[in-house]
Amino acid sequence: MQRTMLAVALALSALRPVLAESIGIAQLASKDSWLVLGMDDLAASRDRWHATPIYAWWGSETVQTLVKDELERSGAEAKERLRELGVAEDAWSVPKSVGFALFAAHDEQLDSDQPHFLAYGDWAEGADGVASIFEAVLAEHEKTKPGRVRAVEIRGHKATAITVKPEEPKPEIGKDGRPRRPRPRRGGFFEEGGTFQHVETIWYVRDGSRFLLGSLEKDFEEVLGVLEGQTRASISEDPDLKAALEQVGRADMWSVLLTGPMQRVAGMGGAQMGFLQPMLTALFGEVRAYGFSVGVGGGDAQVEVTSGILVKGDRAGVLALPDPAKAASAPPRFVPNDAVGYGTIQLQLRDMMKLIETAASNLPEEMSEMVDPTLQQYGPDLRKAFDALGPEVHVVGRAAPPKGGGDPVDQGVYAVTCRDEQAVTGLLNLFLPEAGFEPRDFNGNTIFDAPDGDVSMGFGGGMFYMGSSPVVEQCLRGGEQGLGDSAACKQALAAVGTDPVLGWGYTDLVAAIDARRQSLLASAQRAEGRMVPKDQREIADRVGIDVPDGIVKELGEIDAKSLGEGFGPMQWDMRAVSDGLRTRLRLLKPAKAD
Repeated sequence: MQRTMLAVALALSALRPVLAESIGIAQLASKDSWLVLGMDDLAASRDRWHATPIYAWWGSETVQTLVKDELERSGAEAKERLRELGVAEDAWSVPKSVGFALFAAHDEQLDSDQPHFLAYGDWAEGADGVASIFEAVLAEHEKTKPGRVRAVEIRGHKATAITVKPEEPKPEIGKDGRPRRPRPRRGGFFEEGGTFQHVETIWYVRDGSRFLLGSLEKDFEEVLGVLEGQTRASISEDPDLKAALEQVGRADMWSVLLTGPMQRVAGMGGAQMGFLQPMLTALFGEVRAYGFSVGVGGGDAQVEVTSGILVKGDRAGVLALPDPAKAASAPPRFVPNDAVGYGTIQLQLRDMMKLIETAASNLPEEMSEMVDPTLQQYGPDLRKAFDALGPEVHVVGRAAPPKGGGDPVDQGVYAVTCRDEQAVTGLLNLFLPEAGFEPRDFNGNTIFDAPDGDVSMGFGGGMFYMGSSPVVEQCLRGGEQGLGDSAACKQALAAVGTDPVLGWGYTDLVAAIDARRQSLLASAQRAEGRMVPKDQREIADRVGIDVPDGIVKELGEIDAKSLGEGFGPMQWDMRAVSDGLRTRLRLLKPAKAD
């Protein structure tokens, strides 16, 4: 029996390091957490980032020369701060993993659920150096604010309690010489009006290579118990968290916002939210969670941001409007070939009026009484217009050359398939005359112009256009404009794949950035002409005048060719999944990159 017990003990002791390796913020965070964020392996993430073309571009001599002064300044400031604290310059290191959670806990004194936080980091071999920084900062804080840092013990661990409750403000003396009630400080996390204004103390604990910071002592005791090998009801077992992470994946960084626990937090579940909840449900359905992840260096993307919306049952309300899915194809021929961005989405606009009426019927009575007359007056015309529009919606973006210098002018247009021009015109005639819009003929098509002439609406080729006047006119001219033949568009289309999508789009980042670089270059040239002469720069430095040197030359070298070494198009797509929607935003590698 003793041998058996000894064998079990040895097995458990050998297993504990394995269990410790698997512990992350999800296992530590309370089951009542409503926001959880984690980065599980920063070293691997950093290695993948360093292998991307954009990182190589950033490290090029041209770019580093341009940012050299700023990097040296920030590095010197960081070293000086470490010297002030009395710690080694190499004390700081990148953690192995980090996590953060916001959770709801009931406050007996306030008799309401309040938000609390837990932060976690594992510094592995760099723990001692980082601990020296934390301890130096706490010692400095104790010197400047005596009595607000004290040593305590939590579950047998040495811990530090830090008082964060704002100090009583000093009495103010009025003009009449009499003391008056001081105004409370506002704006900070722990000050009046802040997210954690109810928190008076936060706790800090080091457990080997792990560091913990939190706002609730009782929760801290349970977290430390998990690190000792005990079990706890944590958010890791929550089905909505699991489903949200299934949608987006963990990648290099992940986060999940859970709507159920979030509504428990003070201010979120009050009377107003109770009144509006039926309308919100009608508008969006029953949303359970929002997921988010960021990955670097995967496949054809340098950076990939994935977001997901987890719903209970079928998509409803606004979330049901994107439909049906179809394979991505090249932009229509009306899209100008000088566009730097294009996107399209399938929207069932014919369901819009039904959605508005359903939401209005779920409003509180006093609010519904204000909305009903408007719906009765304009409802029929709105319904006709929505029935005539969609489902194809196209968005075009263009960076027009600046007029007389300055930044490029952002111009864009929305284009929607239109089956009945008269139905939409009937609605426009109700509102546009009062706004000063006037109709005119353009190549046999009708255009409504805003008073300033910058914005127009028009019909042509079975489409309704709305946006910047020059782009609307370009679209109405039609013809073989051929944006789909551009290299950036072809690369983005290939990245979307052949599976049906609800929407997709891209931005030609090289063209968009280069347009703004040209503007910045012109500004730098004007500024350099007004700079202090080189023989007087020593004097300028002494009086604190920051004089950049050579910026025009360096900006001139960061041209489209240089940008093309690091940047590919920015591409996005939206897909329907069994339990909601998933959207990807991806910074692609340059076309010639492996």
